[in-house]
Amino acid sequence: LFKPETLQRTGSFKLRGAYNKLSSLSDEERSRGVVAFSSGNHAQGVAASAAMFGVKAVIAMPTDAPAMKVGNVRKMGAQVVPFDRFRDDRMTVVRPYMESGMVLVPPFD
Repeated sequence: LFKPETLQRTGSFKLRGAYNKLSSLSDEERSRGVVAFSSGNHAQGVAASAAMFGVKAVIAMPTDAPAMKVGNVRKMGAQVVPFDRFRDDRMTVVRPYMESGMVLVPPFD
């Protein structure tokens, strides 16, 4: 048996987790949007899932994330918030969005 994850819509299994999280949100939660942090695969999964649901997405991505993945996230309609992975704490970067009501989509759990 083969499990060709590269054939997923975003090239990674992370799409399934992000889609599952968004599908479990209430309409009210979706209306507030989602926020996540990732340097690539999870970011693309959240951006793609948010686009499928018509949900606003903000993704905090390190400044050294692959340009192709940052570009893909933007093409899918998500807002990218760059941060320095060595100087900034990713939870500190996304906290203001969470405090405004956006739902965190963690890369695990």
